[in-house]
Amino acid sequence: MKKEMISEWTRQRLSSSLFEFMKRKPLDKISVTEVTGACGFPRSTFYYHFEDIYDLASWALADKMVRWLKEGEFCVLWGEGLVNMFRHCRDHYEICRCAIESDGLWRMADSYCDRCMDGIMTGVRELDGSRGTDPEFLHFLALFYGHAVLATVITWFRGDMRESPEEMAEVIDLIVKDNMIATLDRVNRNKNIFNTLDVPCIEA
Repeated sequence: MKKEMISEWTRQRLSSSLFEFMKRKPLDKISVTEVTGACGFPRSTFYYHFEDIYDLASWALADKMVRWLKEGEFCVLWGEGLVNMFRHCRDHYEICRCAIESDGLWRMADSYCDRCMDGIMTGVRELDGSRGTDPEFLHFLALFYGHAVLATVITWFRGDMRESPEEMAEVIDLIVKDNMIATLDRVNRNKNIFNTLDVPCIEA
């Protein structure tokens, strides 16, 4: 087996082990020793791949989400990809609840958005079309809306919103696409806005 394949196999084994513990106990109470012991790995194997339990959790959840997104459109911000995210959060209730209730939630959220950035940027570039907006500003939009959508999913999961996955995806789709298109049009008409946002100006 190639080194890359072995590393991927190892990360997947550790992820599966962690998910089993997340179904039964809080993330903050899960130890590296428990996760590696269930796999038959030494602790050194864990630390070769991950910094700590939160690092493993963020990688495992992001990896799982990318796989879910590939079942539909590969964009976490709208369409079938977003519906899939809501559905899988509901279907994997124990794991998602464990992550959301942990002290490392927002650290994992940051890492999750970083690791899903390719999928988010796919949708942003699609909306930008032929405008030619500066790539750094597109990245700014991707970060902003990526975190906004993730925070909405977390709020929905906690029970503060009663809509179905399909209804949530439809509303977010409308809000994100309409606002992002309006923003892209505005910044391409008014280059001075980049001085406020502290990102490079688009070349004329």
